Amino acid sequence: MSIRTWQSVAKTAAALSLLAGMSLQASPMLHAQTAHASGTLIIDFKDDISSLDTGRCYDTECYPFMKVLYDRLLDYDTSKGAGNDLIPEAAVAMPTLSNGGRTYIFKLRNDVHFWNGRLATSADWVYSFERIIDPKTQAGAASFWFGIVGANDFKNGKAKHVSGIKALGQFGLEIDLVDPDPTFLNVLAMPFGSVVDRNQIAKYGKSYATQHPMGTGPYVFSQHILGQKMILTKNPHYFNPSVGHVAAIEADFGVTTDVSLLRVEKGQADMDGDFPNPLPQAEFLNVLNDPVLGKRIVKQQQVATEYIAMNVQVKPV
Repeated sequence: MSIRTWQSVAKTAAALSLLAGMSLQASPMLHAQTAHASGTLIIDFKDDISSLDTGRCYDTECYPFMKVLYDRLLDYDTSKGAGNDLIPEAAVAMPTLSNGGRTYIFKLRNDVHFWNGRLATSADWVYSFERIIDPKTQAGAASFWFGIVGANDFKNGKAKHVSGIKALGQFGLEIDLVDPDPTFLNVLAMPFGSVVDRNQIAKYGKSYATQHPMGTGPYVFSQHILGQKMILTKNPHYFNPSVGHVAAIEADFGVTTDVSLLRVEKGQADMDGDFPNPLPQAEFLNVLNDPVLGKRIVKQQQVATEYIAMNVQVKPV
């Protein structure tokens, strides 16, 4: 299943990438015809989610959770298909560019609140972006942010703040790049570009990533039983009331793709969230050709970069 597919499902209650890469693939997904009768979207996974910290999440299973728990300045428009076009989310509008494409000015929404009720302001965005660049966070995508003016000095401990990230009053933000970068808006739409609560992170430390996340998104973290299940509930105070049409999202862990298929057939689950194989390979053609299940297959083209990691420091055997 694609990174954004079940996020769209959660937002629309109808089952119907990282940055643009080099291959185009079809990503099939089996889903129940509607969200579970209880109003809960139930998604099966083989393994627990790696992290609920936007700074540490860098895989296809945790990505969708970041999308519904947190907000970014921009996000992908999934209302019309795969969602390859960027639209404002926590920003009022698309940014104003100047300085030859090196300076981005954002006007921020003044109604974005963390779940604890605290208003998210430009200071929170500055903190969140600097946190991604800070080596202590160990963010997997930190290098995407090194093109910001002053990022390398901050990363190397030569500056206390990133000079190219500035708060403009309470609801304005300026980002200055060293060189123009046509992909930078896509970088901001990654989970790493989410706004986070400094106080919550300081209070809970390492357990923030598993038991105490604090976001602003359309779904609120409710419960996480490690290795078993996680429950998110709809945020009744979300600034965009049209987002989120299921009452809750339940992730069940420890469910193989074979068992998940049986659960979907019996109405016990709505989909398998594992990527890239949400269907047992041996059953793929059977499901595709099934007169009932075949109609529930969603095929989505996705732009993605795929690779095989190799250790070039070890001699071939």
